[in-house]
Amino acid sequence: MNISKKGRRRNLANREFSFFGNASILASGSAIASLISLAAEPIASRLFPPEVFGIVYAFYSLISIIGLIMCFRYEQAIVLPDNHPDAAGLLKLGSLLLFGWIFVFYLFIWTTKMVEWLEWDSIRQVVWLLPLLSGFMGFWYVFISWFTRKKKFIHISIASVLVQIPQVFLIIIGGYLGYNTAIHLIDYRVVGILIPPLFLFIFFMIQDSWIFKLKHRAKDLLRLAKRYKKFPLYEFWSIMMSVVAFNGPVLLFPVLFDAGSAGHFSKAVYMLYVIPIMIGNSFSQVLFQQMAELKNKGQSTEPMVRMTIKSIIFIGTIPLILVSIAGPEIFSVLLGPRWEIAGQYSQFLSIWLFFLLLSTSLHSAYMVFEKQEIALVLNFMAVAIRLGILIICARLVKQEGFTIVLTVVIFSIGSALVNLAKVMYIGHLIKLRLLSLFREIRLYLFFMIMVAGIYVLLKQMLSMSDLVVFFTGAMLGVIYYTVLLLTQPAIKKLILSSVSKGKSER
Repeated sequence: MNISKKGRRRNLANREFSFFGNASILASGSAIASLISLAAEPIASRLFPPEVFGIVYAFYSLISIIGLIMCFRYEQAIVLPDNHPDAAGLLKLGSLLLFGWIFVFYLFIWTTKMVEWLEWDSIRQVVWLLPLLSGFMGFWYVFISWFTRKKKFIHISIASVLVQIPQVFLIIIGGYLGYNTAIHLIDYRVVGILIPPLFLFIFFMIQDSWIFKLKHRAKDLLRLAKRYKKFPLYEFWSIMMSVVAFNGPVLLFPVLFDAGSAGHFSKAVYMLYVIPIMIGNSFSQVLFQQMAELKNKGQSTEPMVRMTIKSIIFIGTIPLILVSIAGPEIFSVLLGPRWEIAGQYSQFLSIWLFFLLLSTSLHSAYMVFEKQEIALVLNFMAVAIRLGILIICARLVKQEGFTIVLTVVIFSIGSALVNLAKVMYIGHLIKLRLLSLFREIRLYLFFMIMVAGIYVLLKQMLSMSDLVVFFTGAMLGVIYYTVLLLTQPAIKKLILSSVSKGKSER
């Protein structure tokens, strides 16, 4: 009996190490890519005005919406089959659907007044890029799922990093030389969409070109389409609702309000969204693969999910707390004085981003347990609430006494409640032991409250410049993460395993 218990503990420890090792590879790649992008923001934000960012963010938001749904979500099913031929068939099925979407998107642009609807007259000459760039983004998601299945996380990580260097170089040099219109910024960012899928495609052809030797007839692809029909029936609509819920406000803000306010709103959203991208998506991708394995073996996924939630709270909460306290000062120092309004927006948006971070990290549970219909309902609620708030508030802003800041506050609270509902359902689905989770994080919650309290007191009691406020927050963050590394072996393992795992993957 004791031997059996020790064996179970050893298996759990090995799974924990494997999870953190894989997550750390993806997180380190996302972190480096995000840090490169963030390092360029202080320069780029001084070279391009807010109204340019408002239009460009809207343009790429539409690409994000279309690119994510072009395969009808069959690419996500690539991870699930217990044999490679079926996975290869799903890859081919997704690719065929993707090419079909590109053709349909071009027809839509040519036969409608989309440019007029979105008020994109200033960038009309680059609108033809939309279907092509959406297609490249769709292939990026296909290859991510394939390399996740093969546990080649290092390839995804490297692709995430490589894209930032030429993109940042073009943005800074082009802006410095005076090429700082919306069209120019769109052209510079094209590199960011082209390089990642091309990089993974090269490795795919080197390592996995054998799948082209597998013959998949039409009836084989139809069989796979029927076997994983929940992905297009539920996951497709669910993820479309989810991505519209996130990118829709950025897309509509210039239409409902003005380009300048849209630039500030978009900048606040995307600066903070680095945290869910860097942490949440990395954990979610690995959690998907780990949970699928546990479920196939008939084992409980609760310990793995609880470990994920705990890690997300430990790692991702403090930056959002600091921004909620001193957003205007932080943005003014990082991006320049004209972005203080974006910092003000970020104070309130941090409420939503915290719950978005949790729900993003756990989203894969819906697919593993094939509960896509529930995710669809929740994401539909997110779209209705978030876009409804903006449309109603846009009318109220025209009235005296109602401001865009108040719109952002209501928007953030509504969005946070929807994401909280998503997390609560997943907790119910896997029978999450909330009491055990609270016991594991209670000391760190108290520590976070203490750090936040000290920051508020220093900011209120002392007359500090924006620069001093910024560095005070940075020092408190360093202190928190130092204590976290010294007291949490699993977090320390995340960092150390990224090095050793990265070497073994190479």
